[in-house]
Amino acid sequence: MPARSRAGIPLHELSDEVLAKVSRLKTPQGVLAVFERPRFEDEAFFAGERAFVLVAAGVRDPGNMGALVRVAEAAGAKGVLVCEGSADPFRDKALRGSSGSAFRLPLRAGIAPTALVAMLRARGGTLLGLDAHEGEDLFEADLGPGPRAYVLGGEGAGLPGALADQLDRKLRIPMAPSVESLNV
Repeated sequence: MPARSRAGIPLHELSDEVLAKVSRLKTPQGVLAVFERPRFEDEAFFAGERAFVLVAAGVRDPGNMGALVRVAEAAGAKGVLVCEGSADPFRDKALRGSSGSAFRLPLRAGIAPTALVAMLRARGGTLLGLDAHEGEDLFEADLGPGPRAYVLGGEGAGLPGALADQLDRKLRIPMAPSVESLNV
């Protein structure tokens, strides 16, 4: 009979050889989990007067996806909405990049851009595109109350047309001259 964690979850010890075979990572961290993806109601993403979510649209690199989830939690986002065609935030490399944030923050993957816009508009929210070169300075913009969704486009491709056409505003993330991009 396997050991159990304090939460009553069965624990199994695997040899390094078995762990290397079942993990897709070149250097697994020594822990493997099998779990059902959590499901969140729409309200979990927009609860509160100045609630905001981060939207990943066309972000294909799992490491970048994990970093975005981690940054979203660090910035106080209510959650992350991942548009269809983006990397899965629950894949091994994305989970490693999120450093646990994927288990603490509401996430929804595979959302259609039209569904995202409808969900936000139903709550009187604002759709904001983030860009490295165009738009108002993110830190100087008066965004007012109400829920907000900050959309980050994919590596190289930027904001997809389906969402770019629906933006209320475009905001620029100011960067030092020596920094070319934020990877997304």
